[in-house]
Amino acid sequence: MKSLVTSIVFFQLIIVSFVCAAVPQRFQYQGSLSRPNGIPLDTTINLTLRLYDTSSGGTLLWHETYSDVTVRRGLFSVTMGATTPLLQSYFQSGETYLGIVIGDDPEMAPRTRLVTLP
Repeated sequence: MKSLVTSIVFFQLIIVSFVCAAVPQRFQYQGSLSRPNGIPLDTTINLTLRLYDTSSGGTLLWHETYSDVTVRRGLFSVTMGATTPLLQSYFQSGETYLGIVIGDDPEMAPRTRLVTLP
């Protein structure tokens, strides 16, 4: 009986570790935008976020476009994965980079490496 209880607890711990290690399919992304002189923007923008496997060039893993994003005092927030879910495989290599496009402008450089929080 004791070994059965130990086995059940062990398997529950394994399941919990997989659940805790999973990357959510959606999460909030917040950013700030300002003019070249540092003045924060108050406007509405179209925004495209892209995930890549390298800091430049590389393979496009995911992208999503957000229309009419409100920017107030330079701050904006969107839900990544709202339309196209984020897959855990995008983050398994430990090398995932975020590319940002505002309106019809070219992608901002450099891309931002995404890391998890403890």
